[in-house]
Amino acid sequence: MGRPGGGEAMGRRGGVDAFGNNKGGSGKSTLLFQLACSAARADPAGEVLVVDLSLYSDATTLLMGGTARPQVLAASDGAQAALDATRPATRAEGLLRALAAGEEQAKAEPSGFFSGGWNPFKAQAGAGGAKALDLFEFSVAPHASNPAIPENLRVIASCGKLPLEEGEWQAAAERLSEALAALPETCQVYFDTDHLAAAPVSKMAFACANKIVLPMSLDDNDFSRMFIDPTGNSIWGVMQELQDKGLLRAKVWKLVFNRVTALRNEKTEHEGIDSPFTPARACLDQMDAICRQLFECYNGSGFQLFYDGGEVATQRQFNEKYVTAFRSASETTMNIAKLSGSPFCSLKAQKMSVGKVVCDLSRAGLQIEALQQGVQDILKIL
Repeated sequence: MGRPGGGEAMGRRGGVDAFGNNKGGSGKSTLLFQLACSAARADPAGEVLVVDLSLYSDATTLLMGGTARPQVLAASDGAQAALDATRPATRAEGLLRALAAGEEQAKAEPSGFFSGGWNPFKAQAGAGGAKALDLFEFSVAPHASNPAIPENLRVIASCGKLPLEEGEWQAAAERLSEALAALPETCQVYFDTDHLAAAPVSKMAFACANKIVLPMSLDDNDFSRMFIDPTGNSIWGVMQELQDKGLLRAKVWKLVFNRVTALRNEKTEHEGIDSPFTPARACLDQMDAICRQLFECYNGSGFQLFYDGGEVATQRQFNEKYVTAFRSASETTMNIAKLSGSPFCSLKAQKMSVGKVVCDLSRAGLQIEALQQGVQDILKIL
């Protein structure tokens, strides 16, 4: 499971994006899945690394084979493939233990977790012999079990255990930052974070990434829950706490309104909101209303939670800089994509069967093309 390429420990052109939202069902794992696969396919000479830090393991499941199950109480095909292809030491569980322990402790792990003398810390060329964690040592190539995924995409799989304690995440974040800097310069990294935004793994990702991508629904109650969460996991509250402590490296890059009803494929602009398609009028109005609330909330603080927030002075500037949309897909198309672990970039207008489910996409050619173009439009923005 070693590194599939070279690359010196130098500055990288590839970015590090964290997808976050404490509201379950916002679509962060699904959007990450689509974007990561399309990014890998668009740049076969580069590398894409997905780091799944969600207890639900949705990104892992989609990448490794999909959500289909042989029977109701069985593991999904994707989850089972991830378990078969890894062991605890070589997936997210092992990564977190190594990040928390550090090099010397990983060498002398008394429990044998890093067995066989294997130590994932590697000497980095040009770094004076300094050691940084080799993230590729924890990754697998989904293509081996799911041919719909590009060969140059790898995933650090989550299989339900994320052992990082509150007192460990800051040291882990420092080691993870070093590991990210040591990746090949063409490697693009996508973090999926947990719906528990205050979990140590989520805060670690926000402290290491360059940008935060925030998928959002058009539901006002979902929006409010991002601020007021009785469990203490509101995404905006967690980011503000990290910012106040000087620990928030990643700032909000884009608010992506997800599953928006499209009227036409033509690009449109509404109150500064740039959409690669034409949403229904009611959707545009709701997007505008939510953005106005965000502008009012963060105007007084100079938009310190947003990337280059100091450049924003008006509502239109806010909308132009931070807001975009992704169109909805039909239930049939989305269902077969998830069941089979097939990103839009690999879907074809044909009949498909996954287990006992048969879906006819033979008449969905135009929709599939529009979805593929929508993903490309978001990638250009990111």
